[in-house]
Parts: sequence; C-alpha cells; structure tokens
Amino acid sequence: MNKLNKILLLLLVITSTNCERDDICAEGTLTTPQLVINFNNVTSPEDSKNVVALTVTPLDDMGNDLPSILTSSTVNTISVPLRIQDETETDPITTSYKLIKNAGSETEENTDIINITYTTEFIYVSRACGFRSIFNLDPNTQTAFNVDVDGDNWILSFNIDNFTIDNENEAHITIFH
Repeated sequence: MNKLNKILLLLLVITSTNCERDDICAEGTLTTPQLVINFNNVTSPEDSKNVVALTVTPLDDMGNDLPSILTSSTVNTISVPLRIQDETETDPITTSYKLIKNAGSETEENTDIINITYTTEFIYVSRACGFRSIFNLDPNTQTAFNVDVDGDNWILSFNIDNFTIDNENEAHITIFH
C-alpha cells in the first residue's frame, strides 16, 4: 500500500507541474472593466465632492432592487459593474442603479436612478483567460446615460468622459451634485 501511495503522489506531482504557460491567466491581465463614476462639485466642476452615506443598488429589468453593492459609504468615486448581454445580441442593453444619498437619514435621504445604455464587445484574451468585454456608450448622451427626473434630484448634471469602457484607470462618467 505504501508503494501505491508513492506512485499516486508521484503522478499527482507530475500532472500538477505539467501546466503550460497558457493554462494560467496572468495577474494583471485586463479583464472586463467596471464603470467608474466620479462625483464633483456642481459649483466648482473641477473639484471632487464626496457623496455622504451613499448606497448603490442595482435594479433588475423590472425596476426591482437587487442586493446593494455599496452601503452607506462616503465616497467621491465608485466602480459599478455593467450587465453583459449574449454575444449574439447586438441591440443596446441598459443597466440601472439606484443611488441613495444620505442613506438611512429619515429627513435627508434622496434617491436618484441612473440608466446606462451601451453595447457589448467581446475580445478574446487567451485560452486561460477567455474573453473580456468592453462597453460602448452611444455618443448621444441622452441615450447613453440619463437620470430619472423625480422633482427632487440630487444629481444636478453629468458629463460622459469616456464613451468606451475598456479599463478602470480613469473615470467614464462625472456626476455633478
């Protein structure tokens, strides 16, 4: 039995060290990016401005809340994932988020809903890494990004900084509040 264990151990070592370089997705390989949103001061557009107690909740296709991805944090930048459509689909897809400022405050809580409309492009990376997606916003800003108007919006305006979302090194959208 001891000899059988040694043979099995030897086979295990041989097969586990026999990986080719392509079998491992290298750290630092570009993957599907998230949408980066900066928050800036509406009266001084070049200055970042924290959103106090921000909660970010994705919405499904029916407008129902999904589990929050950020809860009551004070931030001036967020990164949120965009939904990926089937690779055969060419129609634009929309991802919606509920951004709640002053979340949990009975008197100051304010919710705005943002909608991002885009197409998905699939890029082959390697056998180990598979595909990554990049997202292309429509140059028509009213279609690519909008805020539902509710009469009490805390998001006062926005700017699309990058229409192609292919990395997370810079902001794609700047929201002014």
